[in-house]
Amino acid sequence: MATEHYKSSGGDILAVQEILNHQNVHTTDAYVRGPEVLRIQTETIARLQGLMIAWVTGADSPPPKLDAVVGERATAPFGHDCLNPLAGIASGSQEGKVCPRFGGCLRCPCLVIPLDAVHLARILQAKAAFEVARLQLDPQRWTLLYAPSYRILVEEILPDFAAGLYPKAQALIPTLPHLPVIE
Repeated sequence: MATEHYKSSGGDILAVQEILNHQNVHTTDAYVRGPEVLRIQTETIARLQGLMIAWVTGADSPPPKLDAVVGERATAPFGHDCLNPLAGIASGSQEGKVCPRFGGCLRCPCLVIPLDAVHLARILQAKAAFEVARLQLDPQRWTLLYAPSYRILVEEILPDFAAGLYPKAQALIPTLPHLPVIE
């Protein structure tokens, strides 16, 4: 019921809290789940990030729709699927150089990652996928394409998580959907 109210409100958790008469919004949030909820949340975050970027840069144009940013498919943890990051096909990229958008999600200054066990589990899963790829890929290719994102995960994102979250996160990893194989 909470999820249906959330979807019909367009993602207004406070409206759902009021309807369900929950004293704390965290209680309401615990009942709001599902793929449609994730879509609404992702679109909301993308829209707000676009507004923030427009505000900082002084741009007058509205932020792009989420579909225009990530397309129909997305490859975690990058937020996009790229067949050849050296092809120079994307706007602003040059053939033979890594696309400036490659791995952009982890480089975004507006990136917000909740510091909970579920998100930590996904990040640890991504870290492990990177480590497997590092052993299988040509070292130069690894260094050029994947090492920067791996460094961000290990040096900038993981230190923000409390040590007490790791056991629960490790237990959650087997329950997560598998990440796409890196190459």
